[in-house]
Amino acid sequence: MYLGIQASMPPTDVAVRLAQVLNVTVEYLVTGETHGEKPANKYKIMEMDMEVLPEQVVDSLKMMVRTLAQQERERGVEPT
Repeated sequence: MYLGIQASMPPTDVAVRLAQVLNVTVEYLVTGETHGEKPANKYKIMEMDMEVLPEQVVDSLKMMVRTLAQQERERGVEPT
């Protein structure tokens, strides 16, 4: 939460850019409250890694993840 650390707010354009880089809303950046939204994409590093892989590898990984997720759903495992 920015206001908890700093004595003043950054300019609006800086706050927007910070929020984009951190993958959070400006509201979360300022208040620390999410209102039901996740504050950050916990898979961002994986997403960035996949961007450098060949498309064929990415497609294989997607299929593998879908298959594993479906198996977990069938077991009744809830998303975290």
